[in-house]
Amino acid sequence: MTLAAERGLDIEGSGVYPIALHAAALSDIVTTLIRALGPPWARPEDKTVGTATWVSSACLASSGLRLHRVLMVSRWSKEREKAERYSWGTLGETSVYELPQTIHVVNLGQRRDGKHHGSFSKGWLHPQGRMLRIRKRSGEGFSGRWLQAWREEQDTISRDRWIEVMREDGVLHESLFTLDCDPPPAKLASEIRLLAERKLKRIQETTSEPDMRPSQCWWPTPCQFSWSCWESHRAPSERDSFVRISNESSAAPSHRA
Repeated sequence: MTLAAERGLDIEGSGVYPIALHAAALSDIVTTLIRALGPPWARPEDKTVGTATWVSSACLASSGLRLHRVLMVSRWSKEREKAERYSWGTLGETSVYELPQTIHVVNLGQRRDGKHHGSFSKGWLHPQGRMLRIRKRSGEGFSGRWLQAWREEQDTISRDRWIEVMREDGVLHESLFTLDCDPPPAKLASEIRLLAERKLKRIQETTSEPDMRPSQCWWPTPCQFSWSCWESHRAPSERDSFVRISNESSAAPSHRA
């Protein structure tokens, strides 16, 4: 609620509070499942890479012998898997620490109007008995008589029961699965570390903001800052959850969040 009230959520569309509740309910289930995997993870110590310092974004198993990373996606494909295996988050981490990494892929489902339409967030209720189902075992869709059920709106259904239904309907293994990545061969790992050193040194020596790159804002994938760069310059409107108010001291209308 605090994030929603203080505009701490970087979202598109209207309905900040419903989206905040949706995100909270989604986080509750995902966090519960991740924590159930085993002992708590730690953070790897910073590692010296030549003359630079590598600050890890991964976690370290209690044994100290494996890295872990949680990856949340809206969909999964062979192309996305290849991209993750050769990303800095995987190839860089395993090369620097010389440890294998397990990626815990959390498939949240497609995001529309601020909500993820995946099994962590959306189910169906029987029209009479209000029994929760996530997916038919036959793979067919539910008829129009079934009622759509968002997780954040189901106060009578516990978190553990929701997870249990996901398991019973065979969707849990599709929504949360692992990807094991071994460290690259020694020669390639050395090349990756040298590349990381050069890039880190270049970043550290930068004294001014780099130029914008409009051609890369939405291709091949949308930049995570595109909303801040472009969309946030629009005038306040009801579509962005601003509420029009009257101002007796001024003839011109004003807006507030």
